[in-house]
Amino acid sequence: MKKSDSKDDLIDKYLLNRLSDDAKRAFENDLENDPQLSEQLEEQKDILMGVQAFQQRQLKEDLKAMHSELIPSQAKPKLRTLNIYRLTAIAAVFAGIAFALGWMLQSQSKNHEQLFADFYQPYQLKIGQRGSAPEQQTADLLRQYSDKQYEAALASAESILAQEPNNSVWLLAAGNCLMELDRPEEAIARFDQIINRNEPFYLQQAIWYKALALLQFGQEEAAAAQLKTLANNPNADHHQEAVELLKAIQ
Repeated sequence: MKKSDSKDDLIDKYLLNRLSDDAKRAFENDLENDPQLSEQLEEQKDILMGVQAFQQRQLKEDLKAMHSELIPSQAKPKLRTLNIYRLTAIAAVFAGIAFALGWMLQSQSKNHEQLFADFYQPYQLKIGQRGSAPEQQTADLLRQYSDKQYEAALASAESILAQEPNNSVWLLAAGNCLMELDRPEEAIARFDQIINRNEPFYLQQAIWYKALALLQFGQEEAAAAQLKTLANNPNADHHQEAVELLKAIQ
C-alpha cells in the first residue's frame, strides 16, 4: 500500500516535468480513471500559474521602475550598471523564495507521509467477528483482508454492509481497506459512521483510524484534534500511540 509519492507529490512532479516516462504514463492513465485526481491536477495547475503570473507581474513592474531611472541614460552613465546589479539581485530573491516555498511544501508532505507510515497498522480482524451476514461472505472477507487483497476485501465488506449498515467491525474493515488503497477521504466517512453513533465498543478504534486517515490526507490539524481525545484518556485504546503521534505532529 505504501507509496513513495503522495498524490500531491506526483501532481507537482508531473506539472514540473520531473516524472520518468513510465511514471508519467502511469500517472496519465490514473488521470483518465480518477476524476478526483484530474480535479486536483487542475487546481494545482491554477495555483502554479497564479504564482508564475504574480512573479511575472512583479518583475515587469521592477523593470519599468528601473527603466524610468535609466532615462536619460547619457546623463547617468553609471546608473545602468547599478540597475543591472539590482535586477540580478531581484531575480535571485525570487528564485530563493520559489525554492524555499517548494522545499517547505515538499518537507511538509514528506513529514505527514512518514508519520503515517510509522504509526499505521491495519485493524486486526478476528475469525470470531461475524454478524448476521452469510458465513461464506464473512469468511471470504476475513481471508481477503488477511491476505492483503484489499480491493476484493473492500467489495466484500461493502456487500456485507449493504445488509448490516451499522456493523462497526465491517465499517472498520472497509475504512482500513480504503486507507490501504490510498482513498482516505472515503475511509473517514466509514469511521464517522461509528463515531456519530457513539458506538461504545469500537468508538476509540474509529477515532484512532480517522486520525490516521486525516494524517494520510495531509490534514494534520484535524488529525491532532482527534488524537487529543485518546491522548487525554489514559485508559483509551491507542492512548500511548496517540500521545506520541500528537507530539510528532505538534
